[in-house]
Amino acid sequence: MTRERLVQSIIDPSREITPQFTAYTILLQSGEVLTGIHVGDEVDGRMRFADQNGRAFYIHPNDVDRRVASSQSIMPTGLADNLTPQESRDVIAFLRHERGNSYFTMSSNSTSNTSTWFGPMGPPGVPRSP
Repeated sequence: MTRERLVQSIIDPSREITPQFTAYTILLQSGEVLTGIHVGDEVDGRMRFADQNGRAFYIHPNDVDRRVASSQSIMPTGLADNLTPQESRDVIAFLRHERGNSYFTMSSNSTSNTSTWFGPMGPPGVPRSP
């Protein structure tokens, strides 16, 4: 991704949403409505989603009445407005450096005041199956 597209994605996050970051609203046969990002499939056929708090939930396709992709990005609008010019440059430099990763998440380690970046498996402690 070019620097220009990265900047555009930060300024207008809903203009183009990468499929792996598309949020879905899911209406279950039971009437329950859930929202999350599809993060994988289990061997028993269930789909694994993550909600806005990073908690995993599982749905069997037979339980789904309707699944609708959101046209809104999960990245907050106006994010760039809260960054200093240096922070903006740092974010863009980091994202350009990490462009080979399919996705990553950040978890803060409050005891050492550092941040650790994890790959597609996500941070430790997030269950991959129930």
